[in-house]
Amino acid sequence: MLNYNSKFIKQRKKDYKFLWSKGKFTLDDEQQTAIVTDDKHNLVVAAAGSGKTEVLITRIAYIAKRKPDSSPQEKILAIAYQRKAREEIEKRLKNRFGLDKINVSTFHKLGKNILEEARTKYRHTDIIDDNKKHRIIGKIFGNKIKNEPEFFKLFLDFIKIFKDNEESESEEKKNSLEYSLGRAYIAIDGTKVKSRDEKEIMDFFLTHKLNNKEIKVVYETDVKSFKPDFYLPQYSVYLEHWGLTKNGEVPQWFSQSTEEYRASMDLKKQWFATNDKILVETFSYEYNKEHPYRFIELLKRRVTDTLNNRYQMEFKFTLKSYDEIVELAWDSYRTPVEELATFITTAKTYGLSPERIQKRMKESKWSQKQIAFGKLVLPIFEQYEEILQSNEKIDFEDMINLAITELTNKPNLRSVCYDHILIDEYQDISAQRYQLIKILMERNPNCKLFCVGDDWQSIMSFSGSNINFFVNFSKYFENPSIKIISTNYRSTKTIVDAGANLIKNNTSCQIQKPTRAKKSDPKQIQLYCSQHKKNHKCSYHDQIAEHCINRIIEYLNNGFALNDILIISRCLKTRTRHGYAFLPIVKLIRDLAKENNLKVIHENWQTTNNIRLLTAHGSKGLEAKIVFLLDVIDDTFGFPCKIEDSNIIELARIDYPPQDRIEQERRLFYVAMTRAIEELNIYTWQPAMSDFIQEIKEYTKENSLNC
Repeated sequence: MLNYNSKFIKQRKKDYKFLWSKGKFTLDDEQQTAIVTDDKHNLVVAAAGSGKTEVLITRIAYIAKRKPDSSPQEKILAIAYQRKAREEIEKRLKNRFGLDKINVSTFHKLGKNILEEARTKYRHTDIIDDNKKHRIIGKIFGNKIKNEPEFFKLFLDFIKIFKDNEESESEEKKNSLEYSLGRAYIAIDGTKVKSRDEKEIMDFFLTHKLNNKEIKVVYETDVKSFKPDFYLPQYSVYLEHWGLTKNGEVPQWFSQSTEEYRASMDLKKQWFATNDKILVETFSYEYNKEHPYRFIELLKRRVTDTLNNRYQMEFKFTLKSYDEIVELAWDSYRTPVEELATFITTAKTYGLSPERIQKRMKESKWSQKQIAFGKLVLPIFEQYEEILQSNEKIDFEDMINLAITELTNKPNLRSVCYDHILIDEYQDISAQRYQLIKILMERNPNCKLFCVGDDWQSIMSFSGSNINFFVNFSKYFENPSIKIISTNYRSTKTIVDAGANLIKNNTSCQIQKPTRAKKSDPKQIQLYCSQHKKNHKCSYHDQIAEHCINRIIEYLNNGFALNDILIISRCLKTRTRHGYAFLPIVKLIRDLAKENNLKVIHENWQTTNNIRLLTAHGSKGLEAKIVFLLDVIDDTFGFPCKIEDSNIIELARIDYPPQDRIEQERRLFYVAMTRAIEELNIYTWQPAMSDFIQEIKEYTKENSLNC
C-alpha cells in the first residue's frame, strides 16, 4: 500500500507539472508532494518563507483541474484570516489559473453568510468591530468606576496584586521554603516588599488619605542598626509588622530561629521606648488573605487610636479617588480596558458566557490575581452582552458562535456543501473556528481538509488562538497526513539559521522541523549596540534613531526603494492617561524621517513612496529586502515585552496548553526576524541587551555605537 501511494504521488507530480511553475518560483518536491497528497485530513507544516500560501493556492487549482476526480469550484471552500489575505488568494487564483468561482472567505465572512442563509434576525445587523467593542467596554468601565463603589473596590483589589508574580498554588508549594523565599511582592507604586501582609499595608497607605491629606509612607527607613517596616514622617509614626504566628513562632522559611527573632523584636521595642517614638504593631497571624479587609480595619483602628491619643484630635482615613489611584499606579498598571476586551474576546472565542465564567471561578483553583481579574471583568462582560442583545447587535465572535448554533440546530443548513475545505495560517485556529470547521465537515462525510501553517509563528493567543489544535492535529482529526515543507525562499542562510537557533530555545508545545535556505548568501546579521549607560535611555534612543535614518538614506542612495525597507518595533504606541502616544523611539524615527523628507506609514499599503514602520504583530505575513528591528532590549516595550500578562486571561480559556510568556515573545521575535529578504539590522543597548540577542549572537556582526 505504501509503495502504491508513493507511485501514485510520483505520477501525479509528473502529470500536473504544468501547475508547479505558475508563481514566482517553481514549486519544490516537498511542496508538490504536500499538494497531491490526498488524505481526508491533511496538515502542511511550513517553515517561514517556504511558500505556504502558494501551496494552498496551487492545491486549490490541483483539485479543481485534476482528472477524473476534479471538484466543482463552488464545492471548494478556502479560508484566510484577514480580508487582505482573502483578496490576494482570490486574485492569484483568477490570474494564474482562471478560477473565479472558488468560495474564498474569512472565518467571520463565512459565519455571516451562514447567518444570512439561516435567515436569522442578525443577518442584516451592523457588526460591532474591535474598535467599537473597546469603546463600549471603556464606557461601561468608566461609568461603573464613577458610580458604583463596589466595582471601584473590585478594581482596587485587582491593581493591588497586578504586579504579583504568582501562579495557582498548591498547599505543598505555598508551604515550601524555596517558594516562600522566591516570592516577590510589589506595591502599586512599584515598591518591593517582603510579604503579602506588608504589601497590603503599603497599598493601604498609598490608596488612602488621612484627614484629607496625602500620606507619605517610607518603607524600611534606616534607624540606627535596623530598618523599621514602615514610617509615616508627617506624624512621626513607625509601624512594625511582626512575622509571628498565633503561637508566637516564626514561619519555617525564616532565616532566623524563633528565639533569635524574638530577641531582635525586644531590642527594637526597647529602642522605640527609649527614644520616645510612636510605634504601631501588627502581626502576621492577624492577616488572612481570604479576608484582607478585616486586617485593614484592624490596621486603621490601631493607627487612628494611636494618633488620637498622641495628638488629642480625631484622625480619619478616606479612600482616594479613582483618578488619584490610577495616577499613582500608572507606570505599574495603567487602564484595564484592553485587558477587559481581550478577556471578553477570548471567553466568547471559547464559547464561555458570563454565567460559565462565574461557575468556573467557583469550581476550579485559580490564583488570587486571576480571581481578582475575573471578579472585575464579570460585571463588564454581563453589561456588554446586555447592550448587544438589547440593540440586536453582534460582534465578530458572535458571527461564528451563532453560525455554529444555527448549523447545530438546523441539520439541513449547508448540507453536503463542500468537498474540500482549505485553511491558511492554521496555527492561529481557535476553539470556535475548529468547531465550525468540524460541523461543516460532518455535513459531507467525503469532505477533505487541507491546512497549512507554522507553529513557530503562532502569535495570536491574545485573540483566542490555541496552538494545541495545530501541534496536536491528530488528536482532533484522525489519521492525518502531516507533511513538512522546509525550504525558506525568502531569507538568506544566516537569517534562516539564526531563526532556527532562536526558536529551538522553546521547549513546550512545538513541532521540531528542519529548515534550510534556498539562498546561500553568508552575510551576517548587523547588530548595532549602543554603549550609553543605563541611566541615559534618552541618549540611547536619540543615537539609534539617528543611526537608523542614516542607514536608510545609505540604502536609498545604493538603489533600494522606499518600500524595500521595513522598520519593526515590538510596540508602536503606549497608553497614556488621555489616550495613546507613540513610544519615544517611534516618535524620534518619525520626526527624523520627516526632516529628511522620508514618509513613514504604519499600514501595509502597497505603495512605492513610503517606508513601513509596523509592530511585530503587524509585520506578520509581510517581507522586505531590508528590515530594521528596534529596541531589542530587556525593557517594558522591548523584546520580550513586559507589559502583557496572559495569566489573567486563563480563566477565559478551556483546554489551553501551558504557555510560557517568554516562549510566545520568542515566536514573535522569530516572525520579526524572518521578514527580511536580504539584510537584517538589529538595534540593542549594552546595559539592557535582550536574552534573544544572546541566542542568535553567533550569526551577528556586532557594531558598537559609541557615546
